Amino acid sequence: MRSLLTLAVSLAVLTSGVDARAKRASEQYIALVRLEKSVPAKWERALQTTARNAVLSRAEYEWLPPPKVSIEETRMLLGCDEWDAVCVAQIGETLGAARVLYIEVVRPLGQPALLTVLSVGVKTPAVAQPLQVPLPDLEEWGLKVANVVVRAAVAGEVPTLALIKTDVEGVTIYLDEKKRGRTPTLLSSGIEPGYHDLRLEKKGYATVERRVKVEQGKVLEVQIPMPAEEVELPPPVTEQSGGTSTDPAPDVGADPDPEPDPGLEEPPLLYPHWDSPIAWIGIGIGAASMIAGGVIYAALYLPEATELKDLTEQTNEDGVITGTTQKDYEQRREAVNTMFFAYVGTAAAGALLAATGATFLFLPPPE
Repeated sequence: MRSLLTLAVSLAVLTSGVDARAKRASEQYIALVRLEKSVPAKWERALQTTARNAVLSRAEYEWLPPPKVSIEETRMLLGCDEWDAVCVAQIGETLGAARVLYIEVVRPLGQPALLTVLSVGVKTPAVAQPLQVPLPDLEEWGLKVANVVVRAAVAGEVPTLALIKTDVEGVTIYLDEKKRGRTPTLLSSGIEPGYHDLRLEKKGYATVERRVKVEQGKVLEVQIPMPAEEVELPPPVTEQSGGTSTDPAPDVGADPDPEPDPGLEEPPLLYPHWDSPIAWIGIGIGAASMIAGGVIYAALYLPEATELKDLTEQTNEDGVITGTTQKDYEQRREAVNTMFFAYVGTAAAGALLAATGATFLFLPPPE
């Protein structure tokens, strides 16, 4: 009970000058910053300073300092269930402001830190739309992104951001052929949403070019490695009378324009000569043999093997074949075995002949 009375007294002290400023209430602009515990405490002062400078840079607004008590206690005193546009507008109206900039930084479990900025008019809270921007970190670059978003919110704008990093510092950045500083840097002005041509240059490193896409209200973060530039070694320096030369010294008595030695040319791995009759004869006989093997299989072996299988299944209780005589059955089985070896051997010999003929097509020519 005592804490509530203390809070009420503090709030009354803060709002004691509201009536005196009633005529100027429409000009007052206040910033409320709410940070999660994982966010560095120095961020609150930095964001308040950024908001103050942004407000003072605009003639239509007058800066109203933040309350002396915490905004969480203020929200509880006003009976707000959650942080939304209506609650923010109520706090702003209580403090005598016409407009409130609500800034929140939280870090959801397993996700990047999230910045929420909400610019609310105390008379029209329903039209306010929050802007949520994932932050690259909770250190230097995250704070820089947050400051840019805060300044844009005061101006009623939605920024387009690009954070360019390289594994080597001091790389010159060109965006759409315009120089935009050196890495690492945050580009926040003069960038339209859409695709852009990014070029990175640094002496001693190869030029890197990328096609990147930036979106309004988001941060494009790129980390680009810079490959080392390939260096061409100069030709060896030879000592000559009267100075030095980078040209190799010619051999005494050598032909100034020697003919290339054909024997030094590296021979090709294969010698295709399609007019070899031996090769084509081997390929033809081999193909014919494989076809013959297929005919033997389809026309002779397969019907006989199927019929032999049927006879094998026709047995009495003693296991004796009943469909034919035992002698006839043995003859049929020998015939089936013979046809099996015939079609397999014919097809295999054909494949071997065809492979041999194809090999002859690529044999080195005789010396």
